[in-house]
Amino acid sequence: MARWKILAMVEAVVLVAGMLAFVILGTGFLKGSLERARGFLEEFFGRIELGVAAGRNVTISGMLSGPIAQTFEGPAEFVSLAYRRPAADFLIDGEPLNVSQASILLTGFRGSIQIATPLTLTLEGRAEGVEVNGVPLPALQRPEVKTAALSVDLLSFDLLDVARLRFEGLEGDLELGENALRLTGQPVELEAFLGDLNLGEGELEIQGRVKRALILGKTRLVASS
Repeated sequence: MARWKILAMVEAVVLVAGMLAFVILGTGFLKGSLERARGFLEEFFGRIELGVAAGRNVTISGMLSGPIAQTFEGPAEFVSLAYRRPAADFLIDGEPLNVSQASILLTGFRGSIQIATPLTLTLEGRAEGVEVNGVPLPALQRPEVKTAALSVDLLSFDLLDVARLRFEGLEGDLELGENALRLTGQPVELEAFLGDLNLGEGELEIQGRVKRALILGKTRLVASS
């Protein structure tokens, strides 16, 4: 083989190797730059978004010190509440319940729900069934259920399906997929939530699936992969 051909092949190999090295180093540099940029933005703006893909598992547990202000429309398979004070304004098909202490279970609820601080419940809608202190009420054709600012001790929703949830002043843990974060009071927003929500005595527990979680405030991933 002619010497010039050998030299040309060597130069070509060197050129390809150089290009590969440039791509590898460039990719590493770009990745590092993006990670540094994300860290800077999180530090400067105080914002982390997780779970841009739909259908991520989410778990939240902790104590709430901030205000609760939730208003949403959506179905829930079960709505459970308990109170220990007189509540004449809990209406079922327009009739007051007239039970001073009660544990109420609504099945197949659809309607509007509002939660506020201190823990109060305002709801208006229809349910497939109503139980009071474990006793089903006489069968009604999807009774209308309504209450305004009812002070409750415990409140839970099973298979709640809502477009958005927002909480402030949460001290606890959030897990979304394989990401885990420690929350120290930052507002948290969940988009397209389907799952269970429990509130009582300052505690909050959430478990379900969500499209996206948005944390406003300075926080850091505990672990991610």
